[in-house]
Amino acid sequence: MNGKTWLGFAVLAGLAMVGCAGTRVKEVSCSGHGGSSGGVHQAQCRATFEKSAASGTLDFNTFDAARVWIDLSESNLVAKSYVATSINIVLRRHGAIVASANFPATQQQYEVRFDNPPAVNSWLRGQNGMADEVAGDVASVGFFSKSGTNLVTFKIVYDGVVDVGGSRSWYSGAGDGGCDGCALE
Repeated sequence: MNGKTWLGFAVLAGLAMVGCAGTRVKEVSCSGHGGSSGGVHQAQCRATFEKSAASGTLDFNTFDAARVWIDLSESNLVAKSYVATSINIVLRRHGAIVASANFPATQQQYEVRFDNPPAVNSWLRGQNGMADEVAGDVASVGFFSKSGTNLVTFKIVYDGVVDVGGSRSWYSGAGDGGCDGCALE
């Protein structure tokens, strides 16, 4: 996927919160490209996660963005060693957007983390009590796809505990050039 796309990991910041209920995976999608004449096949994937408060509004005072990451390790593809990406966080109250911000992040193989966790913490604490739902998207994570079954998994982890996860799989035949320009959604 080119450009910035909602990769549901604004989540990172909001989905792994203590005292919140209702975390769900909204979407996991991938698109692929590569040379049909035996070139390297690549897959760009994204995910959207949402978390809502059990009642009232979300409390961001104890959240620490340095302790949350996206785990891609159960994917059966080779992850790219380094991808500069971003995580867009959207806060809603009664379905209406009350605030949003985009934060730089980095994929290093099978992990995606915020580049500047204190900036994420500061922004979220400034929005404390304003939202009853948080959603997140990661602009893009990268893999090298292969012939056969391809599986990409996303898990949000906070303090070493998985909060929620989702996956996307697709099949590429041996002679079809992988997923040359296809949308796998």
